[in-house]
Amino acid sequence: MIPIVKIAAAAALIAVSGVSLFAQSASTVKVSDFGAVPDDGKCDIAAIREAIKYAKETGATRIQFESGTYDLFVEDPSKDIPIIINSHPNLEFTGVCSKNKKPKTLFLRRYDFKPNISGAPILQVQDCPNFKLKNVAFDNFPRYMTCGEVVKLDENGATVKIPDGNPYFDKTVLWCANVWDAKTKNLKKKPSLTFGGKNVEDRIGELTAHIEGDPKDRLLRINSPEIASQLELGEVLSWNFGWLGLQVSLITCQNLHLENVSTYSAIGFCMQASRCRNVFAKNVRFERKGNQMHVGSRDAWKLYSCRGTAVIEDCYFEGVRWDAQNVHGIFGWVEKIIDKKTAMLTNNLYGLGSIKVPLKTKVGFCKNRDEQTMLTLLSYKKAGKAENGKTQIEATFAEDIPDFASKSTVCQFYGMNLDSYTLINSTFRNIAGTASLIRNENANIIGNKFDHIMYPAVCAGGAFAEVEGVNGKNIHIANNTFDTCGWQSRHGGVGAIAVRIQYSGRTPKEQTPFLKDVFISSNTIKNCDVGIDVQDARDLFISGNVFENVGTPILHSNNPDAIISNNIEKPSDK
Repeated sequence: MIPIVKIAAAAALIAVSGVSLFAQSASTVKVSDFGAVPDDGKCDIAAIREAIKYAKETGATRIQFESGTYDLFVEDPSKDIPIIINSHPNLEFTGVCSKNKKPKTLFLRRYDFKPNISGAPILQVQDCPNFKLKNVAFDNFPRYMTCGEVVKLDENGATVKIPDGNPYFDKTVLWCANVWDAKTKNLKKKPSLTFGGKNVEDRIGELTAHIEGDPKDRLLRINSPEIASQLELGEVLSWNFGWLGLQVSLITCQNLHLENVSTYSAIGFCMQASRCRNVFAKNVRFERKGNQMHVGSRDAWKLYSCRGTAVIEDCYFEGVRWDAQNVHGIFGWVEKIIDKKTAMLTNNLYGLGSIKVPLKTKVGFCKNRDEQTMLTLLSYKKAGKAENGKTQIEATFAEDIPDFASKSTVCQFYGMNLDSYTLINSTFRNIAGTASLIRNENANIIGNKFDHIMYPAVCAGGAFAEVEGVNGKNIHIANNTFDTCGWQSRHGGVGAIAVRIQYSGRTPKEQTPFLKDVFISSNTIKNCDVGIDVQDARDLFISGNVFENVGTPILHSNNPDAIISNNIEKPSDK
């Protein structure tokens, strides 16, 4: 029998998981007792730090903020971290929310504007088991992005009018720029005009916006024929002032819980949970404010190298350039066999010198498309650089390394990936990338809404060239709705749903593992060029999906033992 995941089952998992994780707070520390007063325009960093220190010394289990704005003045937003919490178990860090679950407590980072900042965190939490973040929002002043209507085009460039309320600075560079419909405020079906890194660094002069005429007119001129050629009068052009940074960093927190947490703007990544075990989120929102189109220049929320279970429920993602939720660990490759139980491991992108893998977890040595040998990691240490110049580790295993292991053998680190992931009843809108990027096993994408997602809204499968793993199996994508998604490709995949592998030149296809046990059912897909695109998946099941105004409902190739049936094509109702 083909197993189909039900929404009720996922909801039950949430209910059961949430009950036992967090006890009632035994004591509360109020930041107001330490001089942190909202809405007074004064810097609250010192008072908040004193409250955190006192809470840790006394074993308090809740730090309470009032309704209003807490001002966090920083001298250098690339280095200064206003709020740091370390090694404080069972702590609830909480503000106030409205009846409709909107945070009324705001942390506002204030700083002097500089171009191309790589933002340090506003909040950094590390080694805090059972940490709970609740009823708070994050923002910046000024917000590190802007947008405006295209009011003039010629062969030499474009002029944009910046509305009141949006930042208006001279000589900002167009990082992660996108094009929007002025009436609907939706992404246009165009690619991003710029990204980060070399894409912009090699043409800074051309991509710099200058004040044109009287500053009172709020006009900015971009002297780029290439940019102008991709715009139309009346469209809205948005861009960020930099592309790097991480605003909320949650590190090695077991049983992490987020509820009623919002982000209105970010410098770089909005949020990242790294090396956390068990992550539960409800009503976490990334939403633009005022006349802005962007929330941030990078991912909304990355789950990197996390373990255990993750349940993401009733969340909202909007306006980021790249991925809304990115879930992955890392791949490695055999560099050299030392003895029957020890090998040098590396990869071709970042190397492995900085990884932190739990001992006694499994590493899979992939033999071919269907077979891998699982070894138990006993120890590892940094071991200089491999021949490719990337860092490597010397890893020792409990079992013998298989005879087939060679430099082309890819290794999957299961100790750096979730055991299960459930995304349920959440909404994704206007993402200039992928909405749900899933690399792990046992993934359930159930009952979500995806609207105007530039790349495939759901993209599942290992990225071997980008060393993001593991390669998935037991993937369920069901009861979701997709509208206007996937007009740009990701790893060669297009459409609303793409289940594809990104191959590495280091490993031949015949040695790269299949995706396995992929179930795509009862989804509604509208207004897309392609609906579902699957390649290299063993035991694929596609059934009960409805396609409305979709050019090519299903693309699939090299999927052994596939079952595709009972899907419905409808003409557009427009």
